[in-house]
Amino acid sequence: MSEYTPNLNLFKYNPDTDGKEVFSITQALNHNWDILDNLGSGRNIGEIVVSTLPLEDAGLHLLDGALIDGSGIYSEFVQYIANLYSNNPTANYFTDETSWQSSVSTYGVCGKFVYDSMDNIVRLPKVTGKIDGTTDINALGDLEPLFVKLPNITGGVTDFFCGGPSGSAAITGAFSAKGSGHNYGGGSSGGVGFDFDASRSSSVYSGDGTDTTIHEQAINVLLYIVMATSNKTDIHVDIDEIATDLNCKVDKADLAEVQCVIEPYVNGTSWYRVYSDGWCEQGGKFNANNTATTASYTVNLLKSYKDTNYSIVTCGYSNHADQFKNGVAPYSFTTSSFVIQTFNNDALQPIVWQASGYIEV
Repeated sequence: MSEYTPNLNLFKYNPDTDGKEVFSITQALNHNWDILDNLGSGRNIGEIVVSTLPLEDAGLHLLDGALIDGSGIYSEFVQYIANLYSNNPTANYFTDETSWQSSVSTYGVCGKFVYDSMDNIVRLPKVTGKIDGTTDINALGDLEPLFVKLPNITGGVTDFFCGGPSGSAAITGAFSAKGSGHNYGGGSSGGVGFDFDASRSSSVYSGDGTDTTIHEQAINVLLYIVMATSNKTDIHVDIDEIATDLNCKVDKADLAEVQCVIEPYVNGTSWYRVYSDGWCEQGGKFNANNTATTASYTVNLLKSYKDTNYSIVTCGYSNHADQFKNGVAPYSFTTSSFVIQTFNNDALQPIVWQASGYIEV
């Protein structure tokens, strides 16, 4: 029997059990497409998606400074940026290519877009590190200067007598004594001075002295920008598989029980309909072209039947009941034709016929 997918509740036919079911476009196609389309409504173009794992989503792109072509798969995104640019080309979140490159060269990042209206190309921001929120639209993309509050560096020396006979110095914090003694000036044991090490005051300043940049604590994540709203993570539509499934569903053998029309035909007054199980209905009209007491007309079938076990219905019609006094009758059946006999017709009148039976399919 048919089933539904566990994550998105998409309808699926079971080829083993549903082969003779009537194929439902509404259930098997439109319903599924509506579910997939509605998934995109949760994201807007330009949103930032933060992830601790790589995302396989055609609608997302890393904020890595890449150039995006407006004629490619992200044309909707580029058109969105183009509309923003045309409405306000001096908006703070736009910059030129030279300034963008200068920012990346100096700071490693640039939070602004570059739009090339001549070639319809967008350069994405390149964003790493800390991101600050703002309520000011005029501050979008601005690079905030590095500003970190650090603990005060403290320490001191007490009981120090410069030039005195001898003194006992108490040294604290970031300071430490050089030499083995604490007598300064004329004392016999004479210390040689002080050392200064900020890490003695706070561990924030620990290090080997080669790193001149102060870093805030951070966790590295991937930053994506939403560039299309119709695709979601881990949703992959296999068009070839869909086509194969559809071909299987409309196979004549699968549809034999429901007798779908697989071949219609109309040409003037001639017509036929062939069903999936081989049943064929066909018919036509011609004029009885004489006034003889009896006449015969050979009708060539539009579709030949498997045998002569098919049914024929014939009649003549006019505005006067007595013009076909004794009607018409079919006889002399073959798989490709039959004969109509008219009786006592006394004027030129139309005759219609219809045949029903099985053909080879």
